[in-house]
Amino acid sequence: MWIAVSVTMVAATKLLPEKHHYISLYGEIGYASLLNNVEAVSPGPGVAPSIGIGYHVHYNNFICQLAVAGEYAFHTNKIPNADLIIPMIDTEMHPFDLHAMVSDGRDAAHSIQIQIPLLIGCEYKKFYFLAGAKFGLNMFGKTFSQSLLSTKGDYDRYIDHFENMPNHFFQEGQMVQSDSYAFRFKPSVNLHAEIGGRVGIFSLAKGADVMVHKIRYYLAAFVDYGVLNVHENKAFGSALGYQQTDDKGLQFYVLPSMVSDIMKDARVNPLTVGIKFTALFELPQTRPCVMCVH
Repeated sequence: MWIAVSVTMVAATKLLPEKHHYISLYGEIGYASLLNNVEAVSPGPGVAPSIGIGYHVHYNNFICQLAVAGEYAFHTNKIPNADLIIPMIDTEMHPFDLHAMVSDGRDAAHSIQIQIPLLIGCEYKKFYFLAGAKFGLNMFGKTFSQSLLSTKGDYDRYIDHFENMPNHFFQEGQMVQSDSYAFRFKPSVNLHAEIGGRVGIFSLAKGADVMVHKIRYYLAAFVDYGVLNVHENKAFGSALGYQQTDDKGLQFYVLPSMVSDIMKDARVNPLTVGIKFTALFELPQTRPCVMCVH
């Protein structure tokens, strides 16, 4: 009789769905880049760490996650050369053209974003897969750039250029830096996918005497790709400009690509590839009784 009861209890238990609720804490870090459709602007290396807290539901092998996260991103770009030709008159009243050129330009952008990931997937034999979308709202952005400036003079009356003469303001390879400009990314939607496994995946311990852990740890690789254009398409001017001063003559300045007319009509899509570590803390739960005595 007791054998029959035990078999009945085991069979009924197998029919009950395995449902677990978790609070998760996770951290991500990855290689970050701002892809764009401007041929002259080449995306450079960057980094994007983030931390988040979420709610997980595991229903048999099915997983659903809703979270909120904060992400800091550092992006760089290699920007194209730019030049200006300015008609001038020297101290002896001779006209000439001043050629100003910038090269080896680099710019950088710092940003902070709030993200809401909504992901679904499955777990099987301690391996898991999640996919879905991250909805992002930019909270802060700063961008700046630097380039090497060279200037030379071109006189009609002379064949050669006047260059590398600092006392005449003809200089070679002088570092110039832009001011720091505030910017905002537009709201974003990133497609997200991750694949990984539970830490301790190769443990062979099994059986009823093995302690059931209420905390699970996971390590995964992930990729994020922004499907929306996040660039505001606002420009403050050309990549290279100048202004007249009373004491120092012409002063040249550069603008970062994100806020210059180089990318005024650009499409920008963020891409991040990296690793993710997650800790799941199981919430208390009550299970329905299989055979209840009233």
